[in-house]
Amino acid sequence: MLPVFGKNNRIIDVLSYLESHFALSRSDALDIISFATKIAYSKLHFYYFSVFTPKQNFCNILAKLEQKVPVAYITGRREFYGLEFVVTPDVLIPRVESEMLVKSVLDNTVKSSGTILDLGTGSGCLLISLLFNLKKYKGVGLDISYNALKIARQNAINLDIYDRCSFVCGDMTEVNFFIKNKFDVIVCNPPYISYDDDYENSILNEPKQALFTHEKGLFFYKKLLSKLNKLCKRDGIIFFEIGRGQKAELEYIYRNENISFLKDLSGNYRIMTWKN
Repeated sequence: MLPVFGKNNRIIDVLSYLESHFALSRSDALDIISFATKIAYSKLHFYYFSVFTPKQNFCNILAKLEQKVPVAYITGRREFYGLEFVVTPDVLIPRVESEMLVKSVLDNTVKSSGTILDLGTGSGCLLISLLFNLKKYKGVGLDISYNALKIARQNAINLDIYDRCSFVCGDMTEVNFFIKNKFDVIVCNPPYISYDDDYENSILNEPKQALFTHEKGLFFYKKLLSKLNKLCKRDGIIFFEIGRGQKAELEYIYRNENISFLKDLSGNYRIMTWKN
């Protein structure tokens, strides 16, 4: 085991240790080091051969890694679509796969101004990233978790978006009771992991209600079918993130609707779009 706290250890040595001992990705290992040393993540490559001098109790950080606590919950942050978001165990950790949802909206948005509804907003990463890039849009984020909405509000304040968005606490399957307006764009990354699916145990540290659902992971897609077209303006688009292997089932569920699918970089169908 590398003597991480020895005075001669360099940042590159600690980086190698974190990657090998904890099987961390390079980005996660760098995030831990940035958090521990207070050196900006973007500047760490200038310091690889400098002595590792933590400003935090690094023993506590290593103990949490041994307990399989996700890096984002240790550092309290996660970068998403070029922005830094506050992250706590009350919210799902923003994932790079979900950045495709943001890009899909931006690529298909033609109006210079409009409104966005984000269902299951969590940390607010989807809604806030969209509003950050669509300067004349306003948005609403809905989530069943009040604690998650507190984090979303904090991220909206931190990223200077708060005056263009509001947050509502409620169940997305009853969204029509909470929200009466119609929107140009609706985005939704619902829970879509089936309780019977194979999944990495590391996700069990995250809020289960944001990950797991019934009916082979299709529960929310079925429930929203009769609701969202009433909340979406004519010629508006609804964007769903979907799970691997769900395309065929969703084609059947939405068989009478104008839907299409987009693949991610791994070749898996990741996005379903539904034009109203």
